Amino acid sequence: MRVVHFAETLIGGPATHLNQLLPFQVRAYDEVSVFCPQRHGHLIECAGVRVCLFPDTQRTIKGFAELYRHWRQHMLENSYDIVHLHSSFAGAVGRLQFAQSETPIIYCSRGWSFAMDNSASRKRFYGFAERLLSYRADAIINISRNEDALAAWAGVPRDKCRMIYNGIHDAPWTPIEERREPKRLLFVGRYDRQKGIDQLLEAMETLSRHGFALETIGGQVVGKPLVDKFPDYIVNRGWQNASEVQKAMGAADIIVVPSRWEGFGFVAVEAMRAGRPLVVSNVGGLSEIVVDGETGVLCAPNSSDAIIEGVLRLSKMNVRQLGINGRKRFEMLFTAERMFNEIDRTYRDVLGSRGLLATTGHVSQTTRMECSS
Repeated sequence: MRVVHFAETLIGGPATHLNQLLPFQVRAYDEVSVFCPQRHGHLIECAGVRVCLFPDTQRTIKGFAELYRHWRQHMLENSYDIVHLHSSFAGAVGRLQFAQSETPIIYCSRGWSFAMDNSASRKRFYGFAERLLSYRADAIINISRNEDALAAWAGVPRDKCRMIYNGIHDAPWTPIEERREPKRLLFVGRYDRQKGIDQLLEAMETLSRHGFALETIGGQVVGKPLVDKFPDYIVNRGWQNASEVQKAMGAADIIVVPSRWEGFGFVAVEAMRAGRPLVVSNVGGLSEIVVDGETGVLCAPNSSDAIIEGVLRLSKMNVRQLGINGRKRFEMLFTAERMFNEIDRTYRDVLGSRGLLATTGHVSQTTRMECSS
């Protein structure tokens, strides 16, 4: 089986997802490629993956046309058994390009565009576009039950949809020490409007007076900067690699995820893997990952007061036990192996329905390869 993943951007969730999935695919398939922008190629960390780079494009009409041209040229020069599209831009380009192709297409929006913080008219337009484009895909992966319900609302054909939770590799962890006063908060993510860091900083004006300290890891990616300058009582570490994020989670008492909307929420799963309780917005996939009162606290989105209330509420609970509960939930639902098995089954179901089912091969021990479009 030869598989290509196409992403218009890898920053954040797409890179995390692929770096969890690719090691399994490299061992199971004959060839695994990733088609992504030049500036993001270094984010693919898995050896044995063929990384194919295209020049950076902008999210404009001209940029969309350039992206289409790069993808079309790549597909004219290469042959695959499965095309796996990630997020809206690559999803649109990939499905338009393959109007007459026999290559099966798997699409994952990684958060439906019509569920984002947009006007009602724009949401209706995005929903209409996704419904039309869904007929160009053989299977559509929704990363949470909430995403699956949104697909149904938009009229995406139910027989094409598969609900597959994201998963991550295991990592060492230790429970929070007995009777430790939980005062160390951690935020990990983009400093964008979606992730709600502005609301968290506003909440910290009050929480800092209660003795809470906040460390942030991340940076601005989409839209206008929400944070001009961090207060002196907040430690801003900027972007860090996965190893540093894991260490930071192990040193924290509570992970805060104040997103305004969220298709899934990798940070929440990483926190549970580390055995740390969470305060998260009650939105999208986050409301499925975190069980209120058992692995953390759910609070109203877009509200600094709700964040304050959630942190204070959680700090009065047995944070050690909540973290242990979260660790057990990670092991049960959110492992990378479980994710790979379900995606592999989707690939094979699609190939089987097309009469194209290929015998799985094994990739030999190779180094990371690169190509250019």
